[in-house]
Amino acid sequence: MGMIWEIVKSGSEKVEGFKRLPRSSEVMASMLIQASMFKEVELLVLEVEREGILLDSHGIFCSLIEGYVGVGDLESAILVSDKMRGQQLVRSLSCYHALIDVLIERRQTQLAFQVYLDMVELDVHWSDKEMPAFQNVIRLLCDDGRVQEARNLFTKVLLRFKPSSLVINEIACGLVRRKILKIC
Repeated sequence: MGMIWEIVKSGSEKVEGFKRLPRSSEVMASMLIQASMFKEVELLVLEVEREGILLDSHGIFCSLIEGYVGVGDLESAILVSDKMRGQQLVRSLSCYHALIDVLIERRQTQLAFQVYLDMVELDVHWSDKEMPAFQNVIRLLCDDGRVQEARNLFTKVLLRFKPSSLVINEIACGLVRRKILKIC
């Protein structure tokens, strides 16, 4: 795959007036993603955008985020996610879940909270599959003493589905810990 990328890249550099086709660029991006050549995908997208060609950036960026998360490059995944937000592109649920899961695993409370809040504000169909991530974000917030944010998130999510007793318990325990610390 690296050789194909070099040919495509050198063609655009050496041939004056070289024009990329949107569909061929999307196929190339997809192939590069499958080969875990994520930086090359970003270069390709940047070059194509400079040429004024519109791509299915949504699909490419979501695949990039999931790819970066898959190889443990959280910083790059967050940068691509921020770029999507800047372009007002909505991440897919699988993209959100990939980010949230790794942020929870690494105990990145603020980022997990922000990404989850973005997901909550999407007007999408919620199911029981969303519950584990919700519980884990609430737990993370409460463990970090951010009980008010957990309560606010709880209130927003309450409109979408019935929270489990685990979520309610985490918030209650967080409130109790906070009150005990204030007394001491």
